[in-house]
Amino acid sequence: MQRPPSSRRPSSRRPGWTLYQYVARETLLPFAFALAGLTLAVLTTDLIGFSELVINRGIGAFQVGLIALYKAAPVAAFIFPFALLVALLVALGRLGADREILVLEASGISAVRLISPMLVLSALAMGCSAALSLFAAPAANRALDAALERIAQQQPWSTFRAGAVNQFGGWQVEAREVSPRGDELRGVLLWMPSLGETVFAKRGSVAKTTDGSVEITLREGTLVLLQDEGAQQLRFSSLTTRLPRSDEPVVRAPEDRLQGWTLRELLASARTFTPSPQQAVSPAWIEFHRRLSMPVATLVFGFLAVPLLLTRRSFSRSAG
Repeated sequence: MQRPPSSRRPSSRRPGWTLYQYVARETLLPFAFALAGLTLAVLTTDLIGFSELVINRGIGAFQVGLIALYKAAPVAAFIFPFALLVALLVALGRLGADREILVLEASGISAVRLISPMLVLSALAMGCSAALSLFAAPAANRALDAALERIAQQQPWSTFRAGAVNQFGGWQVEAREVSPRGDELRGVLLWMPSLGETVFAKRGSVAKTTDGSVEITLREGTLVLLQDEGAQQLRFSSLTTRLPRSDEPVVRAPEDRLQGWTLRELLASARTFTPSPQQAVSPAWIEFHRRLSMPVATLVFGFLAVPLLLTRRSFSRSAG
């Protein structure tokens, strides 16, 4: 014999499609805010390494924007699970603060039943996270490497650093002082392997010729010649020569460039990796698992939202 409706247990009712849509709408705005805010916070710190390049070296605003966009995609892939958890807790906290969870329980839907909408949202978010982590982020990293290589071709002197030796096809250039743009030098030392001699100059400048090569002009300099009869000095007021192609273009570290590899390339590198006492696990294998962990973390964090909500004594939007 069927029980009357009034005798059913409150927890026996399932959330309807309307509740799914309502929870999704309440989650969307906090998720977008958390993803954008956290990504911007992390990206600001990450772009400090490019600050000298984009501010002092004369890189255009469009190129700066592209670099920021390319850096944002991998950061967003990492932030995605955290942003989802924060958004779900904010949405559920608002439902609790406005007594809507109490209304659901009064209508026969237990608060535990909210796990179902949370899991559906987490599954959808996991798909988005997988697309971002497996495809969008590696593509953005490859585009970032290509953008840095274009900068190195357009401004080869962007690698100059004060007190550091810069390699140009065997030629060595060192300067005590380097201008913010990198094209004006003071206290210059130039080693030319073809002559086997070193040139010292008070000042120097670097420019790009019409055919794309790098030309360095030294002023108030001295060339030290070592001959059988003893060392001799050759002084000059100005000397201009072309440098070979730079051995140190503007590129990222190898572990950062690894983030732009495809999954097939990562697996191929992991299979051919030879363990050593310094490194027992292939970096490509670590990167492969890191990409897979982001979508899984999104699902797990989404599942934790309701249990975390139920452990709270009071509800508020800011508790998330």
